[in-house]
Amino acid sequence: MLNDDEGKSILSISFNNTDLDAYVVEFKIATLKDCEVWGKYGINGVPDDKNHDVYIKTRGSGRMSKITPKDLIVNFQSSLLKITVKNVNYPQNTTTDPLTFILRCEGNELVFKSTFFGSFSAQAFFIGPTPIQFDEIFLNFDDRLAESPHVLATFFSVIVLSVLAVIPLRRADKRDKIYWTYLPLIDNPDEGHSIFLSVQTSTSSPRTMSANVYIELVGTTGRTGPRILSDGVRQNFCRGTSSHFVLVTSASIGKLKKLIIWHDNGGKNPRWCLSKVVVLEEETKEKYMFLCQEWLCLDCDDGQTWRRLHPTITEIMDDNIVFRESSRKRFYDDFLWISLIHRPNYSVFTRVQRLWTLIGMLFLAMLTSAMWYDTSQNESSTAFGNLKIGPFTFSYRQIYVGVVSSFISLLPSLIVISIFKYRRLRGDANSTEDIWTWLKEYYIPAIWPKFNTANKPLSAYQQRFLSDQLSYRLGHTRMRQARVHGNCTVDPVMAEEVKICKHDYTLAQESNINYCPGWKPFNVSCFEYEDNNQANEEIDASFLYFNSTSTKSLYHFGKFAIYDGGGYTIYLGPKQSIVMDYVEQLRALGWIDLNTRVLFIDTNSFNPSTRLFSHTQTVFEMSAFGDVIRKSETYSMNLYPYVTISDFIILALQLLFCVILCIKIVRLFREGYLYRFGCLRRFVFYCDVFDILLGLAALVSFILRILCSIEAIEDIRNDMSKY
Repeated sequence: MLNDDEGKSILSISFNNTDLDAYVVEFKIATLKDCEVWGKYGINGVPDDKNHDVYIKTRGSGRMSKITPKDLIVNFQSSLLKITVKNVNYPQNTTTDPLTFILRCEGNELVFKSTFFGSFSAQAFFIGPTPIQFDEIFLNFDDRLAESPHVLATFFSVIVLSVLAVIPLRRADKRDKIYWTYLPLIDNPDEGHSIFLSVQTSTSSPRTMSANVYIELVGTTGRTGPRILSDGVRQNFCRGTSSHFVLVTSASIGKLKKLIIWHDNGGKNPRWCLSKVVVLEEETKEKYMFLCQEWLCLDCDDGQTWRRLHPTITEIMDDNIVFRESSRKRFYDDFLWISLIHRPNYSVFTRVQRLWTLIGMLFLAMLTSAMWYDTSQNESSTAFGNLKIGPFTFSYRQIYVGVVSSFISLLPSLIVISIFKYRRLRGDANSTEDIWTWLKEYYIPAIWPKFNTANKPLSAYQQRFLSDQLSYRLGHTRMRQARVHGNCTVDPVMAEEVKICKHDYTLAQESNINYCPGWKPFNVSCFEYEDNNQANEEIDASFLYFNSTSTKSLYHFGKFAIYDGGGYTIYLGPKQSIVMDYVEQLRALGWIDLNTRVLFIDTNSFNPSTRLFSHTQTVFEMSAFGDVIRKSETYSMNLYPYVTISDFIILALQLLFCVILCIKIVRLFREGYLYRFGCLRRFVFYCDVFDILLGLAALVSFILRILCSIEAIEDIRNDMSKY
């Protein structure tokens, strides 16, 4: 086969076989674009678009748009074009005339194969991909969907199953976070020297362990004494988990020489296989590893429920132990599919992130495989033969496409995995500064304006309005924060990455004690000043805790947590200069710091033109990892229910509602009197009862709303200066 300058593939053949009256010419076309085939008998030149005896035009992998002559027997399926050519000289028992074929496609290789002389092809070791014509796919989407509906069904099935799988995986992530947290032992003293313990249970251990576990650390200068390994929160020592504790001693015990660990063999499942114990000294940062890999149970091995372990020196550790520990970690951490089910090792790469990474890799592999879908297998690929492994047979093309598509999808997959797995936890050193900047540059000038849009000073009366000069500011603005207390413990594995560890917000971790200014430990003397001019009661009071009853605030459902109504509050107003001074003092004292988890800023206003009262709340949520989310919402209501004509129409409808409700109640009692207990057997009776109960609930709610509105209006009228 030769190629001319126009990109045509030319093949001239003749057959001397006189035993058959026809023969078949096969073309395997490795393209989905248009191809043209011309054929001509004789030796008088090559065929072209004007001079030919045979003409076929193909498109895609199985469609033909034109055939000449009409009675030509031709078949085109799966990129394989078969042309049946009759031997016109068969009756004379002579050879047929030479037949020349011209094959031209748009830039792709093709293979010619006849049933007489074998195959002819351009020798190509590499199999090129076929461009995916997305415009053609969506142009004929209905036809393609009818031809292969299973593709779309598979796609949506994977997406739906993945979304459903997120729910249990998210719960598992939260459970992992609890297990990986270093919690104090229940018998710890209030203060002392902290030692971090990581007790790893083998995957060979039973699913749960019911016995109480005890430990004693022996050092060069002392010992801890028997201590129970229980935090009072988690179910520890489950199969394949790492249980983390903080053990506090009254004094340092020096360098560790050994530890003794045992259990009381209590409960239904006392059998326990201990993998290892890792100990980290808080002050010296020295790390000790105590390998065990033995059972602690009466019916296992030597029948002992205790072990005496000595620190393992990493440099002389047995190679088998190193291999086993490394293999265990890599098996559960590096194999993404396995780590969805079980993830005993600490990692910032969550299960949900791993799931969507896997789904992305799956679709990427499907996309790369589609690039070689329906491409022809050229003769060079068949020359290598097939590889047989048991009942399976693999062709060169299958191996080639698998390897190349894997390499194409490998790099994006590694990038995505690295982003999640090796990302650093962000601190919030700048987030608090951004909040102060936002307050000074945007919020305060909007709530307490001094200049109009033309940059001209506002009068004292105009400064009582917001910057829109439409809404009247009611009372002071309140800032309230909820915070956590203390520092969390850092997993030794992440000690180099995470320098500061703060708790997430929970009701148990919420700080509800009083402080001196600057979040210093509370002391009555910090609020006593020799010079009264130094006293600032508003600033000092902002470091005192007020519960939800005092703040009159409800729970807030945020992005990171559900926040209690209590907290540390300060009231800002009545003019901009005072507010700016307060904000600068709070900023200097670090009122918003790394322990702040949420900041609420509440302002009330009244629009005389619409007679609407509005409450604007801006919420800053700050996670332990430094994420800051700002959300602002405005709630408006009409506390004066009957002012305009339309309001009195609503009043008339409300009175009608009360009349109808009274009629329904009378009818219900009448039916009860007439039918006695027989009405209890009627379904309509229960529907009427439910309808009346809903009406009464609506009526009671409306009355309570009116009473609360009257109380709120009276509070605003009596004291316009408070929040």
